[in-house]
Amino acid sequence: MQYGCMHGLMYADENFLTNGDLDRVLDWVPALEGMSLRYLPTFIRTTSPDDFMLHYLRRLIHNSKRASALLFNTFDALDVDIFRAVSSDFPPLYAIGPLQFLLEPIEATNKDTNSIGSSLWKEDPRCINWLDSFAPDSVVYVNFGSITVMTNDQYVEFAWGLANSNHPFLWITRPDLVTGDSAVLSPEFLEKTKNRGLIASWCNQEKVLAHPAIGGFLTHSGWNSTLESIYNGIPMICWPFFAEQQTNCWFSCKKWGIGMEIDANVERSVVEMQVRELMEGEKGKEMRRKAAEWKRLAQEAAAPPNGSSYCNLDHVIAKRERERMGSLSRDRKPHLVCIPYPAQGHINPMMQLAKILHSRNFHITFVHTEFNRNRLLRSAGPNALGGLPSFRFEAIPDGLAPTDANATQDIPSLCRSIELHCLRPFMDLLRRVNRSGVAPVSCIVSDVAMSFTLDAAKELGVPEVMLWTSSPCGFQGCALYDMLIQLDLVPFKDENFLINGDIDWVLDWVPAMEGMSLRYLPTFIRTTNPDDFMLHYVRRLIHNSRRASALLFNSFDALDRDIFQAVASDFPPLYAIGPLQFLLKPIEAEDEDAKSIGSSLWKEDPRCINWLDSFAPDSVVYVNFGSITVMTNDQYVEFAWGLANSNHPFLWITRPDLVTGDSTFLPPEFLEKTKNRGLIASWCNQEKVLAHPAIGGFLTHSGWNSTLESIYNGIPMICWPFFAEQQTNCWFSCKKWGIGMEIDANVERSVVEMQVRELMEGEKGKEMRRKAAEWKRLAQEAAAPPNGSSYCNLDHVITKVLHAWN
Repeated sequence: MQYGCMHGLMYADENFLTNGDLDRVLDWVPALEGMSLRYLPTFIRTTSPDDFMLHYLRRLIHNSKRASALLFNTFDALDVDIFRAVSSDFPPLYAIGPLQFLLEPIEATNKDTNSIGSSLWKEDPRCINWLDSFAPDSVVYVNFGSITVMTNDQYVEFAWGLANSNHPFLWITRPDLVTGDSAVLSPEFLEKTKNRGLIASWCNQEKVLAHPAIGGFLTHSGWNSTLESIYNGIPMICWPFFAEQQTNCWFSCKKWGIGMEIDANVERSVVEMQVRELMEGEKGKEMRRKAAEWKRLAQEAAAPPNGSSYCNLDHVIAKRERERMGSLSRDRKPHLVCIPYPAQGHINPMMQLAKILHSRNFHITFVHTEFNRNRLLRSAGPNALGGLPSFRFEAIPDGLAPTDANATQDIPSLCRSIELHCLRPFMDLLRRVNRSGVAPVSCIVSDVAMSFTLDAAKELGVPEVMLWTSSPCGFQGCALYDMLIQLDLVPFKDENFLINGDIDWVLDWVPAMEGMSLRYLPTFIRTTNPDDFMLHYVRRLIHNSRRASALLFNSFDALDRDIFQAVASDFPPLYAIGPLQFLLKPIEAEDEDAKSIGSSLWKEDPRCINWLDSFAPDSVVYVNFGSITVMTNDQYVEFAWGLANSNHPFLWITRPDLVTGDSTFLPPEFLEKTKNRGLIASWCNQEKVLAHPAIGGFLTHSGWNSTLESIYNGIPMICWPFFAEQQTNCWFSCKKWGIGMEIDANVERSVVEMQVRELMEGEKGKEMRRKAAEWKRLAQEAAAPPNGSSYCNLDHVITKVLHAWN
């Protein structure tokens, strides 16, 4: 049986979310034992046998087998059991993360690498400065990623949960976070949180989660967010939205012990309670302890020369050729074409990986879509894509109608268009690049979600390594879609599956996911349509990933080891090579050119860091729901008042498109209440914000970048996942890693307040912070050379795959 790719399975009952179908436990799946179907990547949530996203993910998984290697932004200690479980059925899998850890020393020494950005949103510069004014481990960082959306009711519930928790919070609120009309936070909320809450539209999550003030992360459990939480040792509150976020959430909460899950139906009292528990409770303390241990393991994995992720990456590059390659001219360097899926949460880890590989003497061609190229130019200026002589930018059309919108494109439409329209222009680009006078393309490093590139690699006769930019648990969740269809669990048969118990079916037979329900699987399973596009799209992605030479994850072995063990036999070699932020850090520290290369699609608000500087360590709640999450104005207001009522300082990233409908509106009472303790910014450098000492917690959408940046910085989280695998990330953050608390999708200010308070001052928050600190330590160990697992995994990918062809 092919692990994780369960052919022919779909839900027969439209009520699968509520009738118990989703709560069937995957007790027979290695590394997912105890997880229910609810926590698999959500593309199984359909009753349509022809659901597009379900089969799309299946195709991705199948196509990944065509790659020469598969890269994962994780580290062995975290996901080794996942890799073991799936490795036999895939190309070589390399855990080469957390990419953030591997990138950190690179950007620390390479100005050029550090200058290359990938953020699709302009970052609010206030975040870090705001965090600086808070005590260590005192701030809840809230970010639901770049895709998560929520209703206004959910938004308001989160807001009031944060406010009522009385903990400082930094809340990243994209402009499109709230569905429907504009998000409105009442004057009472603004008044209540004015001195302890900052709402920003976007931030540098890596910096935010690395900030000492961050004590917890309310996240959507996206893999980047989850891994960044691990990378920083930050416990999480997980509110997964879709895809593998549910899987990430389950692993964070159940296996890694760094997360607490908030139900999709957000209630302010639960948010408040979980924030308080995250920040001050015994569970929070334990989560923080575990997060610190995971951070240590992540650091070890990414640390040269023996870290597992460092070595894995080195193996892919080819260690034996490194010195020789250092003296080669530009036209003789191995030439990698790196192409991310065109969303902020995918661009960032691919950019981090590209910078790391560039530091290993690879010529890089980084391919954006034309839409995102234009966004980058608007957010960072006309020189944003100037690149370096050996780090160049190109762009291809995505097939969608041109638009000047400064927001993430409609995901299903974008996925469909990419599959139909991107192969030919990509092939034309490769031919043009090969005629340009630089070294011919020697390997393609592609996002798994861009699996059309496998056909291009085959035609060109070069290997392809695929990067799964979400979490390993999200990958495993998506890989379960086939089996869920075969078991007739997906698509759901009952339209009321979210409330009738279907989605609460526990995957007690899935290794590494024991105890997770279908609710926490990547959300593309949440459909009753057997032909649901996204469900089958995700299935195709998973199937296609088997064509890769290796699969890379922005995570680290200590965090996701059981995931890798569970899926390794069914996929190419899996490598946890993260947190990439840790691996990149020393590179950018020495290379200013690398550091100057940016990726933010939003203009960052420069106030954030200065604002944080005025706060005590661990006192500020960072709130950021990522680049895609949207919410209703009611949800927005509930979050706002939850933050205000928590009486904790907060930095809230509020993208212009975070709230659906008209522009967001926060009442004067809220602004008055929070004027001295809350900063609302449109975007920020999240890496800097999370790294700021003032950040004590993270209210997040549980996107994987946000989660990982929380881990990377040892920041506990409050999780409000939006979609995709954010629910999975949330579950893992809350149930396995012990660094998160989940807020229900139906946001209630009292819950937000309660959870912010718990995160920032409760016993659970303290334990989450302790676990987050431990995960941070593990993440640092994974990324640390020479023996860190992620460091070695990346080294291995370099040696065995990237240099092997050359």
